[in-house]
Amino acid sequence: SPGDIFTSVQLRNSFMDEMNKAGAQVALLTGSSPPEACAEHFRERVVQWRDFPSPGLLTVVEIPFDEKTQTFVSQIGGHFATVSVVQAHPQSPDEMIVTVGLFVTGSAFPLWASAHLAQMA
Repeated sequence: SPGDIFTSVQLRNSFMDEMNKAGAQVALLTGSSPPEACAEHFRERVVQWRDFPSPGLLTVVEIPFDEKTQTFVSQIGGHFATVSVVQAHPQSPDEMIVTVGLFVTGSAFPLWASAHLAQMA
């Protein structure tokens, strides 16, 4: 059965800097506009499912909450909605494999990727 919580997060300044750098990289890779600076405080819903989508896996979804509109959104500043799937590493029991998907507002196929793929054709 899923676990479901609503969290309130207060970030340290050093971690906010890292989140802002990550947001800039996401914008570069996805072709989206650079996000606003990451907020020092935000709220989000976190839902996790054990054994989903198959036995032995863990899926975690994080959805930012917009205080102004009182709605869940795909992105607030540099904080994105994510879905992560965690599984044990098949050859190394001390390690795990984490696959993360971001829901990025205004994403498009990046121009740098188009040029690169055109050269491969």
